[in-house]
Amino acid sequence: SALDLMDELHWTGRVRQALGLREICVSVGINTGESVAGCFGPLGKRDFTVIGYHVNLASRLQSFASEVEHDSPNRFLLSASTYALAREIVNVRRLRPDEIQHMKGVRETEAFLVLGRKTG
Repeated sequence: SALDLMDELHWTGRVRQALGLREICVSVGINTGESVAGCFGPLGKRDFTVIGYHVNLASRLQSFASEVEHDSPNRFLLSASTYALAREIVNVRRLRPDEIQHMKGVRETEAFLVLGRKTG
């Protein structure tokens, strides 16, 4: 889904640029792992949500993605667990440890910037 979103953003950006409009910039963080999902809160204010370390890590990756240097204004970061599952279909750049030290509250030591879809 993220790769399809990258493709759509690329073409949407070209159309918006031709129309003299600002480009849409998106930051995405993807992590894979167990989480808890359900309705939480008091009866009058219950909301469906997901919680857990892996949700927090995805959120931190998403927030951090806009800070990563990259040619495209759209940045997609993967955790190590997600990259292990997607390595056959994505080209990535492994972020240096000094680049990811800003992600407080997570124990992740690796993150990967998605450069695009692998061909073949």
